[in-house]
Amino acid sequence: MREERDGLQSSIGLYAPTFLKMHINCYEPLDNFQSLSPRSAAAFLHEYIHFLQDITTTSGLRNTITIVDFMKSVNMVQRESTDRIMPIPYKLDENRQLGAHYNGPIQKLHAGTIERFNKGQVSGTTTRLETKSVGYKMVDIEIVELEVTSETGRKYHIGSHAVLESMAYTIENMVYPNEIEAPGDFCYTAVKELILFVYPALQEDPSFIVALCDATLMYYNSGAILYRTLLEMKAAHFVPKAVQDIYDFVHSRIEIEYGIMDNLHAIFNNHTLTAASMLSDYFTIDIFKENKAWIDYTLKSANLIRNSNWKFFIDLANGGPISENAMFSKLLNRIGMPMTTNAYNQAYFYTPISDNEKIMPQALWAVNQIFKIYVKPSSVRKCNMEDWCRACCKEQNIEDYTDYHCLEDPWNRYKNGGDLCTFSQVWRSWGMEAEIPIERPKSSVQFQYQS
Repeated sequence: MREERDGLQSSIGLYAPTFLKMHINCYEPLDNFQSLSPRSAAAFLHEYIHFLQDITTTSGLRNTITIVDFMKSVNMVQRESTDRIMPIPYKLDENRQLGAHYNGPIQKLHAGTIERFNKGQVSGTTTRLETKSVGYKMVDIEIVELEVTSETGRKYHIGSHAVLESMAYTIENMVYPNEIEAPGDFCYTAVKELILFVYPALQEDPSFIVALCDATLMYYNSGAILYRTLLEMKAAHFVPKAVQDIYDFVHSRIEIEYGIMDNLHAIFNNHTLTAASMLSDYFTIDIFKENKAWIDYTLKSANLIRNSNWKFFIDLANGGPISENAMFSKLLNRIGMPMTTNAYNQAYFYTPISDNEKIMPQALWAVNQIFKIYVKPSSVRKCNMEDWCRACCKEQNIEDYTDYHCLEDPWNRYKNGGDLCTFSQVWRSWGMEAEIPIERPKSSVQFQYQS
């Protein structure tokens, strides 16, 4: 998400990782890319890239697996508890939720700095190891921190968040140069600034920046791996002649292990199947049955796209505006687009699978609202679907079923009008009707994820 700061904050776009939900803050319909204004098209492309990163990279799929595991663990332990009061943000019990307990903090380290950090130039770097428990063994995670001229006394931990945003911003400006005002947040230029500091020869072609980001997102700790790769490129006097050279350099030198697997492609394929299966586990009742087919098709199609053309992001970046971009057209036709809302709260969704009218993509948006309640509840609004639900009622010419529960306690919606409320449908399908989330006076957030 990028924010304009002109006295008031307003986002031009947002993607919710692992929940397949986009928002573009424009007042145009999003079902005709031929008529979309360049500014709205640039915003759409940026968020669509995040959607693709989510389902075509090992880093994105791993994030999905981690979050679904967290959600399932919370629900299971809470239902089995003798206390119906559910303190939030929810704290995992290491003794009962070992895997989910250690995955969250590790995922947070892999993400790096995600809070606002003023744009500047890199003036220095430091590396350190942070030891974390993984089950019954300890692992060292490499942390790379950047000294940035704009933030005296603060260091920027470069992780997957910076890699994701730098990649999306670079592609956006290759396709729509300067269409949207330059952001002030460092994450959008972090990789380029690091390249300028470590090995400036690589920044001569923006496609090289995209390739470096994309290649390192096929690993868990992508920020540290990107930095390490730059140092190795500098030491080897590496001069790429084509983007494929960058993919080859990274993947031939960086190893990855998962269980007994140590092959990059095998691990990516494994994570695709695991993420598809786990996302489908959200949908436990017949009304959401078609969502399982949609999730399965979408992730497997994304896997085929990646395996048939490892550098498809480069083709997208060099393909011109989305109204005439051959790779964008291929991706849209093969993978579709996630549920996407505009400033009028109109929703758009596309998938090429049959019976798509039975799919309820808004169910993942509802899961996203529940996730936020579990990890960082808002004191203002507990469910951000209210405006869209109200617009749906108006469009369908039915009585508006939204009320104060939407703001204060959407988990109680099942008592009144719950049959029409997607949040309530999901909440009840998990057997959570009796649970009462109560906000803790002071608590820390255990999960961080990119947007």
